[in-house]
Amino acid sequence: MTNEEAKEEMMLEKTAPGAMALNGAPDVEKGAKKPPPQQTKQPPPPSGSSKNSKKKCEKNPDFKDVENTGRWGSISKKEMIIVGIVFLAVIGGVVAAVVVLTGNGNNAPNPTLPPRTPVPTPAPTFPPEVDPNLQLPVILEAVETNAFINASLALLPSDAAFYKGKAADASLPPLVRAISWSLYEDKREPLPNDPFLVPRFALASIYYAFSGEQWTRQGDWLTYAPVCDWDGIYCDRFNAHVNEVSLPDNNLVGKVPAEFSMLSELISVGLHANKLTGTVPWEALGSLPTLSFLFLNANKLSGTIDGSVRNNGVLSTLMVQLNDFTGQWPRNAFCDPVDRKLPLLENYGLDCDELDFRCLCGCTDPDTQRDVCF
Repeated sequence: MTNEEAKEEMMLEKTAPGAMALNGAPDVEKGAKKPPPQQTKQPPPPSGSSKNSKKKCEKNPDFKDVENTGRWGSISKKEMIIVGIVFLAVIGGVVAAVVVLTGNGNNAPNPTLPPRTPVPTPAPTFPPEVDPNLQLPVILEAVETNAFINASLALLPSDAAFYKGKAADASLPPLVRAISWSLYEDKREPLPNDPFLVPRFALASIYYAFSGEQWTRQGDWLTYAPVCDWDGIYCDRFNAHVNEVSLPDNNLVGKVPAEFSMLSELISVGLHANKLTGTVPWEALGSLPTLSFLFLNANKLSGTIDGSVRNNGVLSTLMVQLNDFTGQWPRNAFCDPVDRKLPLLENYGLDCDELDFRCLCGCTDPDTQRDVCF
């Protein structure tokens, strides 16, 4: 090898990258930059093998829209904030309402709210108060003009103040108690010219005479209700007439009062199946011009049966059986009216005289020619 060839080979060895010396070390000239050491990739550590291993952080793709456009889908950040504020306000309102309604848990009143004051129920309104001194003359006139009860007129003072507070006194006559109720306790306060003033008074007297406080049914009696709404009372409202008093099986006790005669438009009276005693005011009942039906059966009435009960000429039904009546059946009045001006009774019920063993109490049946008794 020539000298020139040897120099060229040495130059090539010096300039060749990564040239290694014979001992395996790189042949680097003095002052030359060393090439960077090659890094060898290490296999990834097994998962969970090192607590200090760092994971690569990546952004959630759902938020890329927010970063780039300021909106999350079709909803902007501003809208999301507004929705959040509204939601929190609703939750706060619900919590406040629960606290107000339930208190502090121990039924203590809410200190921020004044205690509730109950609203009083308004009292019912009634007509203006009527002067009892204006009502009393009308009532006393009704009593005075009635021939069957005016015997007690001397006991009835004309001073209205006398009757105040006497309605509840059971020791007083029913008439006095009824006047007291009409003047001072009748909440309806009918005016002196009210056509129902006297009927209300008369029915109040009947109520006290029959111990109305003990009745089984007292529906609306002696209340503000119209008299035609009282239990067992039937009216002709257009003409202001009481036409029927029907109080059967109602625990009535006492005597039949003559005050029935003040109800001049009565057509029917039903007092059967009660506990009535004493005699019956036959003539007072017979004075009622329209009375056609009278039911007194199944009581404890006594005395005789008086034919004057047919004085009105229209009574067609009379039931008096199952009582303690004595004497004879008034055949002249019921079976053979004078001059045939009165019709025969259409319906009647009575008891025969058991001591006589003869049924001479009823009227003769025209078909069988025998007396009919029930």
